[in-house]
Amino acid sequence: MKALWWLYFSESEHQALAGIKTAFIWGYGHLLVFASVAAVGAGLALNVDVLSGQAHIEGAVSDAALTIPVALYLLGLWVVHDQFNHEKGLLRYLVLATALLILGATFVPFAPASTALLLTACLVVRIRYASFAAS
Repeated sequence: MKALWWLYFSESEHQALAGIKTAFIWGYGHLLVFASVAAVGAGLALNVDVLSGQAHIEGAVSDAALTIPVALYLLGLWVVHDQFNHEKGLLRYLVLATALLILGATFVPFAPASTALLLTACLVVRIRYASFAAS
């Protein structure tokens, strides 16, 4: 889940904070980012407990306990970063599309692995776009 960290820090948002409205959205949007990251940690712990036999709940519940917070994190990331940094083009919606795909991954086998794969793919596309735009 290091991809969550690298997605957050893959771009600098300080250039987009041009007005008081964007500053308030950026500041208060971080409440969703921080709360969802804490929930991701709880979801990971629950998945470990299910796999080790310590928790006796359905696999779908433990999968949802991970995928829903990750999708909320990506929504929060879009609120604080991408809606301001990418005014044009499909890259503006990359994180939102990944969030929807991760929500869909709740219902497939190996949801934690699918979530990690989707996050990594989103990160790779984002980094490749940044290196392409810089040159």
